[in-house]
Amino acid sequence: MRLVLDTNTLISAILWRGTPAAVLAAVRAGQATVAISAEILEELAGVLERSKFRQRLIVTNLSAVAAYRQVVSVTQRVTAPPLASIAELRDPADAIILACAVAAGADAIVTGDQDLLVLGSFRRIPILTATQTVEKLKLR
Repeated sequence: MRLVLDTNTLISAILWRGTPAAVLAAVRAGQATVAISAEILEELAGVLERSKFRQRLIVTNLSAVAAYRQVVSVTQRVTAPPLASIAELRDPADAIILACAVAAGADAIVTGDQDLLVLGSFRRIPILTATQTVEKLKLR
């Protein structure tokens, strides 16, 4: 299964235990792949530098750079040209996730973001929570 994980899901998977981490563990085990674009990587790098994650990085014994490298090491880079305006998208910043999914030919987008989840799917690519993804991968 080829997935695109949004930035918040990636951060949750790296910095906390739980369902997003289970999805990432499945990727590490070869049960799925994750596609990522330069735009998502850029957003990820910026978010990891936010002060609100400083303490969590310390607790997990990671630097922002190390956390970023963990994501890079388990993802496959794709070139994701910008999409034309998406009328039904509530948060235009989420367009990079949709563009990546389309460019990657993803089987699903994994997110906890209600602005994406409300779409249900985009160009026939299901938009799932981490829990739904774990169920689909039969990890539990």
